[in-house]
Amino acid sequence: MIEIARRIGLEKVEAEFIGGQETAIKMFGLLGFGPLVRIPDYVKDMQALSHDYVLMGLELDTDEEYAGMG
Repeated sequence: MIEIARRIGLEKVEAEFIGGQETAIKMFGLLGFGPLVRIPDYVKDMQALSHDYVLMGLELDTDEEYAGMG
Protein backbone atom coordinates (compact mmCIF):
# COMPACT_ATOMS: atom_id res chain seq x y z
CA MET A 1 0.00 0.00 0.00
CA ILE A 2 2.85 2.38 0.74
CA GLU A 3 4.29 1.86 -2.74
CA ILE A 4 0.89 2.46 -4.35
CA ALA A 5 0.48 5.64 -2.31
CA ARG A 6 3.88 6.86 -3.55
CA ARG A 7 3.07 6.05 -7.16
CA ILE A 8 -0.17 8.00 -7.12
CA GLY A 9 1.59 11.00 -5.59
CA LEU A 10 0.35 10.97 -2.01
CA GLU A 11 2.53 12.93 0.38
CA LYS A 12 1.65 11.03 3.55
CA VAL A 13 -0.30 8.07 4.86
CA GLU A 14 -1.81 7.59 8.30
CA ALA A 15 -2.83 4.64 10.45
CA GLU A 16 -5.25 4.61 13.39
CA PHE A 17 -5.12 2.26 16.37
CA ILE A 18 -6.54 1.86 19.82
CA GLY A 19 -4.33 1.38 22.82
CA GLY A 20 -3.79 -2.31 23.39
CA GLN A 21 -2.84 -2.91 19.76
CA GLU A 22 0.80 -2.44 20.72
CA THR A 23 2.06 -5.21 18.40
CA ALA A 24 0.48 -3.49 15.39
CA ILE A 25 1.75 -0.10 16.56
CA LYS A 26 5.27 -1.49 16.85
CA MET A 27 5.05 -3.11 13.39
CA PHE A 28 3.97 0.17 11.79
CA GLY A 29 6.82 1.88 13.64
CA LEU A 30 9.25 -0.56 12.02
CA LEU A 31 7.76 0.43 8.63
CA GLY A 32 8.67 4.06 9.34
CA PHE A 33 5.41 5.37 10.80
CA GLY A 34 5.83 7.79 13.67
CA PRO A 35 3.43 8.88 16.38
CA LEU A 36 1.25 11.89 15.55
CA VAL A 37 -1.16 11.87 18.48
CA ARG A 38 -2.20 9.68 21.40
CA ILE A 39 -5.38 10.65 23.23
CA PRO A 40 -5.85 8.80 26.53
CA ASP A 41 -9.17 7.00 27.08
CA TYR A 42 -10.75 8.43 23.93
CA VAL A 43 -12.29 5.24 22.44
CA LYS A 44 -14.64 2.71 24.03
CA ASP A 45 -14.84 -0.90 22.87
CA MET A 46 -17.94 -3.14 22.70
CA GLN A 47 -17.61 -3.86 26.43
CA ALA A 48 -17.51 -0.09 27.21
CA LEU A 49 -13.83 -0.27 28.21
CA SER A 50 -11.83 2.87 27.47
CA HIS A 51 -8.72 2.77 25.28
CA ASP A 52 -6.26 5.34 24.00
CA TYR A 53 -6.68 6.60 20.43
CA VAL A 54 -3.40 6.39 18.52
CA LEU A 55 -2.69 8.08 15.18
CA MET A 56 0.57 7.38 13.33
CA GLY A 57 1.84 8.88 10.11
CA LEU A 58 4.41 8.33 7.40
CA GLU A 59 5.79 11.07 5.13
CA LEU A 60 6.25 9.74 1.60
CA ASP A 61 8.95 10.62 -0.86
CA THR A 62 7.21 11.03 -4.20
CA ASP A 63 8.54 8.79 -6.93
CA GLU A 64 9.85 11.29 -9.48
CA GLU A 65 8.73 9.06 -12.36
CA TYR A 66 5.11 9.42 -11.23
CA ALA A 67 5.21 12.99 -9.89
CA GLY A 68 2.68 15.21 -11.57
CA MET A 69 0.70 12.35 -13.09
CA GLY A 70 -2.94 12.00 -12.24
